[in-house]
Amino acid sequence: MQIPELVWQSQMKELSGLFVVCTPIGHREDLSLRALQTLACVDAILCEDTRETLKLLKYYHIEKPCFSYHEHNEQRISNVILDKLKSGMRLALVSDRGTPGICDAGPFLISLCHQNDVPVHFLPGPCAGVMGLVLAGFGPGPFFFQGFLPRRKGSAIKLLDTLKALKGSLIFFESPYRVQKILEILQEALGDRPACVLRELTKKFEQSQRGLLSELRQQVTKPMGEYVIVVHGALRSNLKEDSDEEEEIPSRGEFESSYQKKLQKL
Repeated sequence: MQIPELVWQSQMKELSGLFVVCTPIGHREDLSLRALQTLACVDAILCEDTRETLKLLKYYHIEKPCFSYHEHNEQRISNVILDKLKSGMRLALVSDRGTPGICDAGPFLISLCHQNDVPVHFLPGPCAGVMGLVLAGFGPGPFFFQGFLPRRKGSAIKLLDTLKALKGSLIFFESPYRVQKILEILQEALGDRPACVLRELTKKFEQSQRGLLSELRQQVTKPMGEYVIVVHGALRSNLKEDSDEEEEIPSRGEFESSYQKKLQKL
């Protein structure tokens, strides 16, 4: 096998700013060549958890300064980071696993960079939600990514009520400590729909289970690893009002406006 000449490393010499780097969600060899070169070339790395990032860097024999950047300190230190970026430093932003800025810190800093004309570069890679959606096999079409549900049952059910009529698949993340409770809440709020529960994605013991939510509640008996739950979009039997006529699907703008208003009431 002949490896093609790598050009990104030379291209990076002409670039500055923030580099948002996707990291493996399980299997370390899923790190892209561009991501690998980026981590090796930046001046420092902003990490959700420096301990997790250092494990990945050690595997690839990369030595770089790592600094904690997470939801608990992003408001406090983002302006300091911005000053470093303005001075010409090249910084990478990573999460523990997957795509930064989805369920963790990142959007605030990225927005700050845009407001101050600091270039932002995205290095694509693994995304657990998209992988779960594909493996669920519920067909092409729209989908809605929610991520983690609120911890309080009442708040979770109120939020799910705003998603109940969507015809696209719904994507959730959950820890092994709450997955059984979340499956119960999903069935209660959305009805007994087809769903897919996936865990340990890309790892040796990767597993996916399909069935009705009621069946999956019985199958998930020994929760281990991080979970992705994909729930089928609304079925006619799940809707309160049935009609022989095709329902008009709201535009994305109309849905997002309605969704934001309902979230504010939670």
